Amino acid sequence: MAEITVLHVVPDLRRKAGGIAATVPALAEALRALGVESRFVTFAHDGDPDPAGRMTLAAARDARRPDRLGRLMGAALSDLPPDTVLHSHGLWTLLNHAGMAAAARMGRPTVLSLHGMLLPWARRHRKLRKDLAWLLYQRRDLLRADRVHVTSAEEARIATAIAGEAAVARISFGVALPEAPPPA
Repeated sequence: MAEITVLHVVPDLRRKAGGIAATVPALAEALRALGVESRFVTFAHDGDPDPAGRMTLAAARDARRPDRLGRLMGAALSDLPPDTVLHSHGLWTLLNHAGMAAAARMGRPTVLSLHGMLLPWARRHRKLRKDLAWLLYQRRDLLRADRVHVTSAEEARIATAIAGEAAVARISFGVALPEAPPPA
């Protein structure tokens, strides 16, 4: 069996960011149990020791520099086996876009997890910025993803209307949530 590596593109992996930052490390651990290696490209993480060298930190000053992010993503993918899958977690950031664009240039397979970011309430937050990103790159990134990962029926409906049914996979994260503290 060929070894598979996944390059996760996650703008913020700090625990205080919640959401994506909580699910992606758990996903990587579940993949590891199946023999799949994970690597990460992010702007921020908690600074935990990374003895395996699995983390590539993008400089925050490059957040608005597509050229630098493109080179970073190309270098990150070039350092990994040719069958590496790029898994972009989320929409709207140039880091995610740079990852999708680099993978397309290099012929690498891609998964794009929406994490609820196309739901109507999420689209309304910073609407003008998101509308501009949609016109410039985000729609294209969504359409060129080999698989679009969603976790809810509403998200699946929205993604299917854009990308087609064959590209959309509805799969729960299966991440165990911490116990809620007892009521005071």
